[in-house]
Amino acid sequence: MDENEALAEEAARWEAYAEPLGRLCELLCEEFAQQTPNATPLPLAIHRCTTGTFALVLTPGQSQPRLLECVEGAPAPGRCIVDFAQEAESAAAGGTAEFILGDVVLDPQGRYLAYTVDTSGADTFEVRLRTLPAGESVTVAEAAAPSLAWDSGLDRVVHLRVDGQLRPVELRATDPRSGDTVRLAALAPGGDYVELATSSDGTEVLAAIEQHSRRSMWVLDRAAGGLSPLREPRPGERVYADVRQGRCVMAVSGAADGDAVLLAESLDDLPVPDESWAVVCRAFDGAHFEDVALDADHVLVLERRAGRRLLRCPLPGVRGRQESVGFTADRGPRDGGSPASGIRFVAGLRPAGAPLELVRSCWDQEARWYRLATGRTVAHPFPGAGPAAAAPATTGGPGITVLETAVASADGVLVPLTVLRPAGAVGPLPTVLYAYGSYGIPVDPDYSLFRPSLFRRGVSFAIAHVRGGGELGPAWHEAGRGAGKLSAVQDYLGCARHLFAQGLTAPRSLAARARSAGAALVGAAVNQEPGLFAAAVLEVPFVDCLQTLLRADDPLTELEWDEWGNPLADPRARAVLAALAPVDNVRPAAYPAMLLTGGLSDTRVAVAEPLRLASAVRTASTAGRPVLVRVNGVGHLGHSEVAEDWQDEAAVLAFVLTELGKDDA
Repeated sequence: MDENEALAEEAARWEAYAEPLGRLCELLCEEFAQQTPNATPLPLAIHRCTTGTFALVLTPGQSQPRLLECVEGAPAPGRCIVDFAQEAESAAAGGTAEFILGDVVLDPQGRYLAYTVDTSGADTFEVRLRTLPAGESVTVAEAAAPSLAWDSGLDRVVHLRVDGQLRPVELRATDPRSGDTVRLAALAPGGDYVELATSSDGTEVLAAIEQHSRRSMWVLDRAAGGLSPLREPRPGERVYADVRQGRCVMAVSGAADGDAVLLAESLDDLPVPDESWAVVCRAFDGAHFEDVALDADHVLVLERRAGRRLLRCPLPGVRGRQESVGFTADRGPRDGGSPASGIRFVAGLRPAGAPLELVRSCWDQEARWYRLATGRTVAHPFPGAGPAAAAPATTGGPGITVLETAVASADGVLVPLTVLRPAGAVGPLPTVLYAYGSYGIPVDPDYSLFRPSLFRRGVSFAIAHVRGGGELGPAWHEAGRGAGKLSAVQDYLGCARHLFAQGLTAPRSLAARARSAGAALVGAAVNQEPGLFAAAVLEVPFVDCLQTLLRADDPLTELEWDEWGNPLADPRARAVLAALAPVDNVRPAAYPAMLLTGGLSDTRVAVAEPLRLASAVRTASTAGRPVLVRVNGVGHLGHSEVAEDWQDEAAVLAFVLTELGKDDA
């Protein structure tokens, strides 16, 4: 059977299963709309230009952001300059499949807007330019990477060209007045990602060059036309940097002598010699640095430690001490609530004296926009941004209890586990257990408008923070990279068993869920102990790991070897992948009900992978439970339209609720 025939057969199988669930899916979508936070827009970027302040904001429940002109001191962002939803609608009317924004930048004078957009869902972007406030968008480059930077020194937008394997191969610059594009430098194609950014004062073009295990920072050398390292890259280090008025600050994570913030007074010599870097502060034991920003007198650094904290460190010559920045009380008392939070800096242009903008998220409350003014050690909610302190923890859904614990894995390593339960619930509940555990990416506290639909039906949601993620810093990622993937599988199984042992769930009441790289680990766990699970959902799943990573010419394969190992060159990596790959390890057993998803435009995980796993499980399973594949035409990241993503999530939740016996409400 060829792939088209297999897809047609899977579509018919899914339609037959889903037909009785139509009303439940409609009800879930109605709930998602009710559960959408009613906060004011969240900032994606704030650009303070010489002509004014502009905020790129996304309103919860909307598909596309808007660029708004802001008036300092006003209670909310002001008039709309660019509404990307309108451009997306025009593109859809012209037959464009998707409209996925990659990056949006302004020049420091506020005259030009540059952005990247993927119109196919296949991770290939085009660069567009428009004159503000009312110019038309013009495409100036295709086959581009998503990130951009504005080179204020020569007044041009800098971007990256990618090859057919989505590898960055050329650094380019486009003049916004003429539209002419020039090549700045060739980049050797290989196993590195490149991400461009502009320093917070708008003076320098920065580039992060990284694999999954290391990250170095580079700067555009305008005289040479290429990129020069701020400091010679070192194995195992992850570096974040900012530049302001000629000074450069770096937060170094994973260094042999511990995490530190370093300062150089000049970028006259590149790379900056080691002796020119002064230590501003070091991380406490067990803490790790994750981002850094510079203002006139202080360094602001994100530290991961017992939740995430923001540190304020005075520069040399400035009186003061290292302080932990607090947040104004915006959370009412929550029985069983969690102090953990996610924090991110808001990107953009920030002249001297301008406040730093932050977004803070929690498990039980929608994200909020905060502002930390220069010289302040308390971050305050942006006026009008989010509900008042007395507002309910979630919108349109029940309150929750957050349980946080650590579970011993098979080798004794303690694995963090977060369990979100409906407030007041006692005894075992049907539970969805999620994990990711790859690339050093943490699953941080964040509100979901989908989870309340589980909570109101008496279903809890748990997150196994397995090795390979970033929850406990670079060492946690390293422990789950390569051969460590097999340990991450045991971490997940240990968390599943803990839920049973502690009476938090009951037999035939646990659903596994994972996405993309996380599906390799969770799929392997289901192969090892299928009887633990009543259902499993694996979305755009990387489940044919070995065969995929043997194809060096596939998009992104070479970039993935750093995380998974190179089975072409390393026999041990090949053996680990052979033991891990869910497709290769299906065995006769009573498998749970399974739902696999795929995207026809997905360049990261081919739709053939879920098809192969479904076929193997159907052949081997002795349980006779449904094994379904649901495929749509989009790419790896899903739809660009919120309503279509809601329909996808409603289908997944309807499947989970049905298989857990909770589809009657």
